[in-house]
Amino acid sequence: MLFTVIFTVSKAQDSLRIKGTIDKSLDGNVITIRTTYIFVTNRPLIKAECKITDGKFSLAVPAEALEQYQIAFKDNSSFEQGASLILTPGRAEITFLDKSLSNYTLVGNNVNSVYQNTIIPLINPKRFTEPESNKALVKWIEDHPESPLNAYIIVTRLKSKLHDDEILRLFKLIPPSQSKGSYYNQLKFSIDNLYVGQQLPDFEQKDLNDKLVKLSSFKGKYVLVDFWASWCIPCRAENPWLIEARKKFGHNKFDIISVSVDNSKDKWLAAIQQDGLQDWTHVSDLKGVKNSVAVTYQITAVPRNFLLDGDGKIIAKNLRGTELIAELNKLFK
Repeated sequence: MLFTVIFTVSKAQDSLRIKGTIDKSLDGNVITIRTTYIFVTNRPLIKAECKITDGKFSLAVPAEALEQYQIAFKDNSSFEQGASLILTPGRAEITFLDKSLSNYTLVGNNVNSVYQNTIIPLINPKRFTEPESNKALVKWIEDHPESPLNAYIIVTRLKSKLHDDEILRLFKLIPPSQSKGSYYNQLKFSIDNLYVGQQLPDFEQKDLNDKLVKLSSFKGKYVLVDFWASWCIPCRAENPWLIEARKKFGHNKFDIISVSVDNSKDKWLAAIQQDGLQDWTHVSDLKGVKNSVAVTYQITAVPRNFLLDGDGKIIAKNLRGTELIAELNKLFK
């Protein structure tokens, strides 16, 4: 990708405004901008569109902090998907150098250049192992605590790879001036609600018989909230351990509620039957990976789980195989 960025200083604003230039042969096409998220979310898309006239277009969207955007042609499958840009509030001018939107120059919003020229090289798998990349990203955040990129880097590159304690340490480096936007809010919600010691947010979802089940109705029991899917081979491999845990500790007020990220009820039911999982509660809204509970709990891959005490507080998470049995042995020793 070819791009050039010229740095300009702009005051904090509540919008992103882009003036664009493109080949005049594209006059009449509608060009769009919209937010894109690395994580599955129920956040509303922020978008705008404009017809290209005389090789010019202008786009504006509300913005309070750094977001990732896509600029693309509307409803035209003959064009490529468009340009993916990381931008902060303010003004920018973009000139597309070809019809694919992959080559451009950008003036007035330098954060995209910093990411492409500085961060992307740090995660090049041909140069660095994953631990080396993680270490380099952590060092970059430590050296640039005021950067609007930090929450974005933590959520998209580090959150699933580092221990919660390290993520919390990096989160605390983010200054108040950068404490807003989708990525900061996503990170803060995780720390406030999904870490050990926190109260797991309540939810309600339908079970196998279309009866609504609330997590809070399990209060007074130790509960494993387990996320899985019939199509997930590692999930199916974990099921024998869940069966063992339920049989061994069920008399001690231990229960399981499994949340499926399936979108086929028949396949979901068949997997429960085949794996012998009928001894505990199963729920799903059959929206696949967009399951409302999974989205709230920021589940980006399965299997995942949370072990709760009788008050609904998280005491452990992501226990696999013998880890689950060992943790329950400690609780019921």
